[in-house]
Amino acid sequence: MVQLLRTNHYTPHLNEIDRETFFRRLEQKWVQGEHLLLAGPTGTGKTTVAHRLLDYRDDVCVLAVKPKDETLDRFKAGHLYGRREFKVIKSWPPDFTIRRVILWIKPKSIDDTKEQAIKIYRALNMMYRDGGWCIYFDEAGYTAGSLGLAQALGVLLNQGRSSKISVAATVTRPRSMIARVPVEALNQCRHLIIFKYVDENEIDACAKIAGINKHLMFAHMQSLEYHRAEDGTEYSDFLYISHNQVVIVRNKGE
Repeated sequence: MVQLLRTNHYTPHLNEIDRETFFRRLEQKWVQGEHLLLAGPTGTGKTTVAHRLLDYRDDVCVLAVKPKDETLDRFKAGHLYGRREFKVIKSWPPDFTIRRVILWIKPKSIDDTKEQAIKIYRALNMMYRDGGWCIYFDEAGYTAGSLGLAQALGVLLNQGRSSKISVAATVTRPRSMIARVPVEALNQCRHLIIFKYVDENEIDACAKIAGINKHLMFAHMQSLEYHRAEDGTEYSDFLYISHNQVVIVRNKGE
């Protein structure tokens, strides 16, 4: 059993685990009602990790907001990756027999985000009322900012546990996220997966979300490495932070 390091005792040598060990352990630790946040720059592997983790769960709704999104192809065609598939729907609620869905409400134009936001807000309201859902916000910064749903996201984080709602969200720019969603709401995320940043402002924002010292977070970031897959794709190692404990996950990709 790997002993995770408590962040109030700094050491330059963090314990490490491989990604498969990490996935097996988090499958057991992430219970319904707990939230998970993945933060990292574009292209570091957030969606790939999210898909793997969501594959373990039932009653999942993936919120898709872009007109086109190649990163969600893995969700739609899960069988190609040895995983369960998601069915794309355009309105809520889904057929009662379908419990793994991509709610894809596409904007018709640049000016259409208001209608898009209203439809997503209504869907979130119904999921909150029904309870039991795991809601995945792909690019949560866009949902909170451009769609103006920061308050709804904050409510889900603060009160989701009582409704047995789990929120999973990817964030590209943590600094922008904490400007929209209160830090105390983001602090409700029990499981944090943070990929390598070099921007000190983003590292500082990650530290605030995790509730640890920013200098310690910066030191942890220096331990992360990039790995190149056979197809040229680069994957960043990431930090897993939970209960004020930190471990490095060596992420070698698919």
